[in-house]
Amino acid sequence: MLLILLSFGPGLIWLWFFYRQDRRPEPSHLIGKTFLWGTIFVLPAAAVESLYGKLISQPPNLVVLFLISVLGVGLVEEAAKLGALWAGAGRRAEFDEPVDGIIYAITAALGFAALENMLYGVRFGTGVIPARALITLLAHASFSGIAGFWLSRARFEKSSLWPGLALASLLHGSYNFLLASKLPNTLALILLVASFLYLRQLIGRANALGDRL
Repeated sequence: MLLILLSFGPGLIWLWFFYRQDRRPEPSHLIGKTFLWGTIFVLPAAAVESLYGKLISQPPNLVVLFLISVLGVGLVEEAAKLGALWAGAGRRAEFDEPVDGIIYAITAALGFAALENMLYGVRFGTGVIPARALITLLAHASFSGIAGFWLSRARFEKSSLWPGLALASLLHGSYNFLLASKLPNTLALILLVASFLYLRQLIGRANALGDRL
């Protein structure tokens, strides 16, 4: 029970923080459904990543580590979280303004990250969860929220989703690469802060676009 509380409690706190950024909040049942789908999509993402797990844990060089981090982890997990968004709320009429893509993407990401944290706790002990609760949850939310902005643009402006997915995958993969390599962890923290600040700008832009619709 403690493991579940430590894993999901911080995720729900972050969810409440981002949920308040929406001037016209989404229905709570759709938020809950999307969060749940986020936890479910951990499983297919983990199955894909298991195919090259040894390359993640024991890469032969930094180039391979970077490519695996971006394509094998970043792209797989960001695509999975967008899949969770689509399963939870993507086809619903309530998804009716630009900021909704960001909020639902963050919701799916936090569900994904919460279950991922619980699995890490099962494997490595609850001692690893506090840092992941603060930093890893925010990282997942920030990267996926950026992709969610492009999903909204694709929905309302008929533009392409792929630049947003590519950017989120690159940021996610680069963050993992910086943590896994021998480079200073400060670089990963700088990347995370920059991604979060960029996400805040996108939320503001999306809310302004919604006011004009």
